[in-house]
Amino acid sequence: ATQDIAADALAVRLLTDSGRGIGNGIQVGGNYLGSVVGGGLAVVVYDRWGWVPAILLLALLTATALGVVIGFREPTREVQVRRAGLRELLSVFAQQGCRSWVLVVVPLYYIGAAVGYAIVSPALVDAGWSLTKIGVVSGAIASAPAVLSALGAGALVSRWGRRRVLVLGGVLLAVATLGLVPLALGEASTVWTTIALCAFMAAYAVANVVVYTINMDFARPDSAGTDFTTLTSFALAISFVAAALALTAAVWIGYLGVLVASIVLVLVGTALGLRHQRRHGVS
Repeated sequence: ATQDIAADALAVRLLTDSGRGIGNGIQVGGNYLGSVVGGGLAVVVYDRWGWVPAILLLALLTATALGVVIGFREPTREVQVRRAGLRELLSVFAQQGCRSWVLVVVPLYYIGAAVGYAIVSPALVDAGWSLTKIGVVSGAIASAPAVLSALGAGALVSRWGRRRVLVLGGVLLAVATLGLVPLALGEASTVWTTIALCAFMAAYAVANVVVYTINMDFARPDSAGTDFTTLTSFALAISFVAAALALTAAVWIGYLGVLVASIVLVLVGTALGLRHQRRHGVS
């Protein structure tokens, strides 16, 4: 988390408005590439040789990235010393359009995706899938297309603008969630479930890229890492709580009811996001 804050701060300062889409496409794509390795390769290593080799593999891969960090030369800049405190932390919300984006649009957008994805693992367990199979399919195979869709979404943000890609991500998420209906009904064939998860993760990657790009628009250069982390963490925290509540709700309304609710939330968030970007978006 500490490394992530520093990397985000550098990205805000280094990227122009037009370059933020591509930059966040690379960032989100890198996240999913990490899922392919950490959620797939590490699971396979654990399954064959145990926890110690799996953890050593992850430690080695993490250490490899340090070579890039050590070789990077941060551009010089004039540092403005600011008082640290809750008021300064929350001052990012004073910007026009920021509160409605972070407190309304993004939570609906993210909650819808998180609620839909929350049922995947328990539904697969109910269907009799092994933990290794769940880890490889949902962690590695499903994340692979997301790497490419994230890079593509980054290019589209630069070419089409934030508003169009925001709508595209929401529509794709709603359609991809429909693909999980057979799983919600207890049908978990390997081929169809894998395709459905690949489509869902690819759509989620598109949504992540545009949300991160707009969050970066609100991050101020003098407090880049703090602002971006505040905006991103708030929505993620809400989505974690929503995912937990979704599993509780599934006891009463079933997996299918949870999927329907997730689609409604995503579409409402998309509509409000379109309205927000028309008023406050970067032209």
